[in-house]
Amino acid sequence: MIGSERWAEETNPEVVDLLRRVSAAGAPIGTICAGTLAAARAGLLNGRAHTSNSLEFLKANAVGYAGADLYDDTPRAVSCGGVVTAPGSAPGSFSVEVLRLAVPDQSQAIDAYAKMLAADHGR
Repeated sequence: MIGSERWAEETNPEVVDLLRRVSAAGAPIGTICAGTLAAARAGLLNGRAHTSNSLEFLKANAVGYAGADLYDDTPRAVSCGGVVTAPGSAPGSFSVEVLRLAVPDQSQAIDAYAKMLAADHGR
């Protein structure tokens, strides 16, 4: 789920339901920036380590969010239990973690990609 101001404006129950079904099927899910609101509304962040633009952002915009105790205030993506979350400022680490879930058999190539991103950003 990509970010958009519309996530804060609309609850998108059809997307929330889809995320629940995708998660139940065991498929990987990636949410970045305001897209994390859909995952929070679906209950996918309750019981999983996660991040977003801020904890206050999730609390203010996601009815039913009960995962504050597992919120990680980090500038990088967090992957836990098949769900990747990231603040909008972390597209690089988000893409790396989504790839790790989507194509786990390509770990060497993903590691090289992560190293390239880190070199580009001085990390």
